[in-house]
Amino acid sequence: MTVKLKKTSFFCLMLVSIYLVFGGSTSAWAKYASIIIDEQSGEVFSSKNADYKRHPASLTKIMTLYMVFDALDKGKLKLSSKMKVSKRASRMPRSKLWLKPGSNITVKSAILALVTRSANDVAVVVAEHLGRTEKDFAKLMTKQARILGMKNTTFMNASGLRNKKQLSTARDMALLGQRIRQDFPKNYKYFSTKNFKYNGQLHSNHNRLLKDYQGTDGIKTGYIAASGFNLVASVQRNGRRLIGVVFGGKSGRSRDKEMMKLLDRAYAGIEIAVVRPPDRFAEKTIPLTIAGLNNTDNPFDVDVENNAGLPNQTPSYSKVSKADNLFQWAIQVGAFSNKIKANEAVHNAVAKLGSLAKRTKVIVSPIDEKGYKLYRARLGGFDEKTARQSCLILKGGGDVCVALILQSSEQVAFRIQ
Repeated sequence: MTVKLKKTSFFCLMLVSIYLVFGGSTSAWAKYASIIIDEQSGEVFSSKNADYKRHPASLTKIMTLYMVFDALDKGKLKLSSKMKVSKRASRMPRSKLWLKPGSNITVKSAILALVTRSANDVAVVVAEHLGRTEKDFAKLMTKQARILGMKNTTFMNASGLRNKKQLSTARDMALLGQRIRQDFPKNYKYFSTKNFKYNGQLHSNHNRLLKDYQGTDGIKTGYIAASGFNLVASVQRNGRRLIGVVFGGKSGRSRDKEMMKLLDRAYAGIEIAVVRPPDRFAEKTIPLTIAGLNNTDNPFDVDVENNAGLPNQTPSYSKVSKADNLFQWAIQVGAFSNKIKANEAVHNAVAKLGSLAKRTKVIVSPIDEKGYKLYRARLGGFDEKTARQSCLILKGGGDVCVALILQSSEQVAFRIQ
């Protein structure tokens, strides 16, 4: 009996240990998949399990809305058009508007209900109006998905309610998020609707990034037990729009945090300036990725000591000795809305770089981007070769990293004593 108890205790201890080690990690989300792309170019900034098939849940309604927008574009529907509610539609499980059979709903109200409430009864109303039956409409959705290039997506219904054959991927959903705005820019505005009132009841948008993450203007959340918490988000900052997809969140909050983390890293890694310094650097084109730089005429960053901007300053380099030239490079591993996260990112980079980071100095500096505070996470004190080598290592592990050259006033802050 004692032996059995010991074995049981040991087994329980092992389970607890596994949970503590893996429980909070992204990779532990069994249904997890993600991708961040540039909407204009399609460039992929990060991806994880992006081609693994997952249940899209209510992300399905993005395609349902694509079909509605297409019908509006072709004159088959008007915003004022009325659609009849069938008995089948009225019996759909929540979330829903609780539409009564035999009643009608306008196309505009249906759009707003799908965007905010993610109403399953409304999805069926749309499907039956445009495709006669939901099954036929799902075939049209799948056909449209193939036209858009969504090779790994199959729709079996218009709502996203569970069907074992209804599957998609993070990459396909990013493509859908990209195309629905590009193809229907006027109607895309509905995805930024925060509240919708119907029959005296106010419905709030489930996409909390609209108010919690600067630059977000859409698009859709989703959840069923088989999928976990899903999200497609569209964010624009400094004229650069990113589309993000997260599948398999353990909760709505953890999903949102994951999305914001991935977007933070992507924006930190966007190259917004390319400088060709004169004289001794004339043979090289040096990319400077500077997150949150307000004055784009000045390709250099703000001063790390006092965070003062350097407007209209012409890039120049004073003569320096060979010894001085060794430590004028830094790497940036992110820009975060939270200072604690910025510190974590830079110290994680130090741990991963090992001996390469022995002579470096951690710099977490605040910047203000149009009233939105960010904290840059940097390591200074590199020569060019080590900075670029360090970024190769970090990028190889899936992290964001940009090697950048410092101007003379910044070198002092980073100089190794």
